[in-house]
Amino acid sequence: MHQPIKPIATALLLCLGTAFAAAETPVDRHGRLQVAGNKIVGAHGQPVSLAGVSFGWSQWDAARFYNAGAVETLADDWQAGIVRAALGVHRTGFLSAPAENEARVVAVIDAAIANGIYVIIDWHDHHAHEHPELAIAFFERMARAYGDKPNVIYELFNEPLRDVSWSRDVKPYAERVITAIRAIDPDNLILVGSPSWSQDVDIAAKDPISDAN
Repeated sequence: MHQPIKPIATALLLCLGTAFAAAETPVDRHGRLQVAGNKIVGAHGQPVSLAGVSFGWSQWDAARFYNAGAVETLADDWQAGIVRAALGVHRTGFLSAPAENEARVVAVIDAAIANGIYVIIDWHDHHAHEHPELAIAFFERMARAYGDKPNVIYELFNEPLRDVSWSRDVKPYAERVITAIRAIDPDNLILVGSPSWSQDVDIAAKDPISDAN
């Protein structure tokens, strides 16, 4: 009398399992992000809004979170669509321990790609314009390793300080780094902060960076 229940229950479990296995990730849904006018859109052409978490400076206490488990928790439990790997540059960061700090960032990038979420590769430096060669070399490595992945977004200059000039410091620096990235990766998004901790967006809007891509 109860025999029909078994095949029905089995079919239901199989259907549920297939649905979970086929669940789309944010990158599955939106693909490579692009700029269209004043909006960020997905490969489908529609505006995209993402929420997520920025890791702290890679050289300090936050370094313990730069691992695949933390990224997986953010993607699965927090439903984060994006994370930011903040490569701390000054003090005990990249300038004094480049291999260790870069390895932490790479661990987050790899985990973000594995979990189907976006990742901002952030040169977390208030004085990036003072050592452009280091930034260029770093982003060239990142572009060679990850430029073919739609997950990747490059952030070239984290929150320039109030006394940093857009036209004299930030823009020329950014244009050099962008040129280096674009020679390898022609189409992933690139972010550039404006002075006063990225608040002076009007200054950047009046003197925009030129990037055909």
